[in-house]
Amino acid sequence: MKAKLGYRELYELFAASYFTKSGSLVTKKLKTFGIEFRPSEELISFRDKLLSNQSVSVKVVLSFLSELSTGRCFFFARPHENDEIIELEQEIDYIEKNFQTLLSVFKKNYLLNLLHLESLEDLSTADVEKAIHSIKDATKLTRWFLIQLALFPDTALDLLLSGIETLIKTYVSSKLRNVNLPVAKRLLKKKQIVFEAFENYAEYYSLPIKGKNVFLSFQNSLPHNSFGNVDIPEMGWLVIMGTSEITEDFAYQVSMESWLNDCLKALSDDNRSKIIKILSKGPREQREIVSLLNLGKSTVSHHIGVLRGAGFVVDTPDHRHLQLNKERIEKFLKEFKRYIYD
Repeated sequence: MKAKLGYRELYELFAASYFTKSGSLVTKKLKTFGIEFRPSEELISFRDKLLSNQSVSVKVVLSFLSELSTGRCFFFARPHENDEIIELEQEIDYIEKNFQTLLSVFKKNYLLNLLHLESLEDLSTADVEKAIHSIKDATKLTRWFLIQLALFPDTALDLLLSGIETLIKTYVSSKLRNVNLPVAKRLLKKKQIVFEAFENYAEYYSLPIKGKNVFLSFQNSLPHNSFGNVDIPEMGWLVIMGTSEITEDFAYQVSMESWLNDCLKALSDDNRSKIIKILSKGPREQREIVSLLNLGKSTVSHHIGVLRGAGFVVDTPDHRHLQLNKERIEKFLKEFKRYIYD
């Protein structure tokens, strides 16, 4: 396995945007695994500035970035190189000059898979809109933006550039960049530490990355959270670790006892056990799980986030449904039995 290590400030926007939209879910998930998360003053400032901004472009881009699978798949068409630092100002220039390439890769590797279509060319505008509106687990705003990407790319580009420019200004004015960029530069000089942590991380989550290209990066906005593990055909795996995952959580190989303890914490809640049971019968959309459990969407999102954190639940290849990670469950059952009886 060969991994290219680099840093894109854009991934900080993923993390900070996710916190802006779903901060309480981040805190609750980490608490389940015994981590008390205290957001930095700079991250809180970033969140508050954005939530007070009423512009359409900011709301659209914030939604697009915080719904991680869509944003990551779109921007991963520009993977980093070894030791490369790509700052946010460079992203604006690249998006403007290479938007059609980004859009083409996104349609091929994400949107068409999501819609179960071979092409959008032969569909009417109404058919495309109907297909995208069928993506129930995406927010209304994200579905609207996907329609712009599919049918009105010039409008989509204007919105994307305007929204990201505002997010960059907010990232700088909140001083979040002053906190994160020095940490990133220091970590890039400590390759051995990063790669050792990544090996422990990959083993912990049973990542199926053998023989594949891996693009390894990190973000410091939510230091105990990873925002990656995305497999994009013809390109490889994108893994975005949290900086504290590198320096603390996976700095050493996780003992089997600790690994089992994390798994048991994830399964200790009745509703999470019910989700496992539901998914044991086959892949489901999150909205179906919400309906079957008769719980609020945010509550179900929290439980799914915990199960994802333990590696028990993953996306289907088309990113449309949730499914069990059967290899992970089989490993848990095998190791738990060995721990009990050996």
